[in-house]
Amino acid sequence: MKGFFEDTINDILDHIKTLLEKYPNVNHILLVGGYGECFLLQEAIRRKFRNKTLIVPQDCGLAVVKGAVLFGHNPETISERILRYSYFSNTRRKFDPCIHDIKRREVSDFGDETCKGTVTKIITAGTTIVSKGLEIEKGMSALRKDSKHISYKIYYSEENDLLYNDSEDCKPFGTIRVPLAGDEEKKKRCKVVFTFGLTSIQLKVRNSAGEEVERSFDLLE
Repeated sequence: MKGFFEDTINDILDHIKTLLEKYPNVNHILLVGGYGECFLLQEAIRRKFRNKTLIVPQDCGLAVVKGAVLFGHNPETISERILRYSYFSNTRRKFDPCIHDIKRREVSDFGDETCKGTVTKIITAGTTIVSKGLEIEKGMSALRKDSKHISYKIYYSEENDLLYNDSEDCKPFGTIRVPLAGDEEKKKRCKVVFTFGLTSIQLKVRNSAGEEVERSFDLLE
């Protein structure tokens, strides 16, 4: 009968080992969820990680459900979150021949040398976010004089430093389309405000005429 549990227990042990290699300062393992009540799993963890303290709370099988109910009644029950991913935007970087592929070089209508397909980091993975949220403000401008709209795209990655949006580690997260306003002889700019916190990312973009577009990106989808 014990053999029925071997594969899943070994998978869990391997996953814990990977996490502990990434976070070596962790000294306690908290075991919750229905499988957490399994004596075989508890003993396997104790044998494998003898230098760690294993905590199995009372009614550990209900811990996840209780947590969800508490969070539903009061979202500030969770005081802080740590971002799993880094987030980037499609804001172009100034072309640098020492870094960028010459084939990606483009010149805007205003004479600026930019690199096509680059991304700019918004926030880094591992950042601690309080439940009330963290606001980050960025700017963006159109590359063409006749642009009527601008598409602001967001990407995410487990990597902290990315150069191009078509790299394997760069994944699309969401897009917001914003109407532009202003004189065609000047750069049409907009202000972008991100709010990280709770279970979504709030995005508000305002153009030079004061028009605003808002969108919420659900992190649980």
